[in-house]
Amino acid sequence: MKRLELVTKGLGLEFPQAPSTDHEVVEIWRQAMSGMEDLLKGHPQQISDASILLAFSTWHLFPDLLVLADRPTNVPFKDKLFPGSGVGTIGLLPEDES
Repeated sequence: MKRLELVTKGLGLEFPQAPSTDHEVVEIWRQAMSGMEDLLKGHPQQISDASILLAFSTWHLFPDLLVLADRPTNVPFKDKLFPGSGVGTIGLLPEDES
């Protein structure tokens, strides 16, 4: 868990906002469950907010990560529950509309 903190520290990922605290908690839970399920199925995921990172640390499940902050960095956690293709990517920029 400490390794996850070190990797994600300073990335500026926030939790999704919702109109009320109840909706916010449900949305965070929904996104975390959906993202975690896809990673466990071997589907790579873009991580754009902190909801799935909370799930990683809460459930002590750590997929391999690709962090694209200053420079691309592969962070292998080698958790045997995740297939090799179940990689989370942090730091993708929005597509340029031009």
